[in-house]
Amino acid sequence: MDFRGNLDSLDLATILQMLASKDKTGILQLSKGHIKSAICLRGGNIIAASDSNGLRLGQILYNNGMISREKLNEALKFSKKKDKMLGDVLLSLEYIDENTLREVIRQQIQEAVLELFFWKEGSFEYRDCIIDLDERRMKEISTMEIIMESARRMDEWEELKERKKEAPAPARISPSLFRLKEPE
Repeated sequence: MDFRGNLDSLDLATILQMLASKDKTGILQLSKGHIKSAICLRGGNIIAASDSNGLRLGQILYNNGMISREKLNEALKFSKKKDKMLGDVLLSLEYIDENTLREVIRQQIQEAVLELFFWKEGSFEYRDCIIDLDERRMKEISTMEIIMESARRMDEWEELKERKKEAPAPARISPSLFRLKEPE
């Protein structure tokens, strides 16, 4: 089942819900202008995702205090020099363990997908295909879990926007209230 359309007529939650209910395996590609993203599914669950603005593995580890800047820089240099994936380098240097890597990759995928729920325009194309990915650290993420989390975040976002509208404007003090005295 291949299909395509526009996000202004069919939102991401509906698309993913449909793919999950049919246990689809394939790639959902989304684009908005020059920005392109993809979500890979297996049996209706999300197994990988990419986006052009997403957090990198090293950023997530550093931001969460799981690795120091020095160790991250060392691992990045080693990764480039040996042409190895950063996760593999971090494991070989014993800076993180397998469970930490798996969880951070899951977080990276989840955040990439959740960011796409804020797209209200753009196009999508889904196509059935066999996905050939390195599955050593892959853990399927429930599509319905992602949809529920996106609904929660969107509700919070709307609530924050409303609070901002209702918040009183900061007090401004007129410069005329201050009179400078000339030194005597």
